[in-house]
Amino acid sequence: MAHEDRPSAIQEELVKTFTEAEIKRALILQEKFDTENPWFEIDLVVLGSTVAAGRPRNTAVWKGKGKEKKFAGTRTYDEPKSRDYKIELRKMVQMKLPDNWIPVLGPVEITVDVFKKMPNSASRMRMYLGETGAIQPPTKPDGDNYTKSVLDALNSVIWKDDAQCSGIYVNKWYSQKPRMEIHIEYRKHKMDV
Repeated sequence: MAHEDRPSAIQEELVKTFTEAEIKRALILQEKFDTENPWFEIDLVVLGSTVAAGRPRNTAVWKGKGKEKKFAGTRTYDEPKSRDYKIELRKMVQMKLPDNWIPVLGPVEITVDVFKKMPNSASRMRMYLGETGAIQPPTKPDGDNYTKSVLDALNSVIWKDDAQCSGIYVNKWYSQKPRMEIHIEYRKHKMDV
């Protein structure tokens, strides 16, 4: 899937780097892998207001008491609102998965569509344009912070580690029904060459 989208300039560079026989062998392996390991899809809808990942917080860790008290390092933690949202999102997703679900080991592509409520001060025309997708929210929080919440929540649930995400896409939209739509495409296995 993702390899089909490569620009022709990259393909031309590959031809310069590898022999024709190596390219032919790689294409045969890729075709075999594509046939044996198709892409699967999961669509999830999380209703209600969404919470973007907050900035990680740090606190000092001390050892000992009184005069023996020494600095032992720092501890990083999520903001409570962000942490609670990730826990709720994880629970919702786990309820939608089959009981025998095993986290995916292969590549994953994820699209997150965040639907935010239009401000009450918006005109009827602006609300209509927002609902049709003609205008999108150029406001904070950033789209990548929404994605970070999803990736953190779904670690060890959908996939083993979010490092497997080879494609991450995020869109922010206006809607009178706030929600988050998550579209996941995955392969069960990774390609071993």
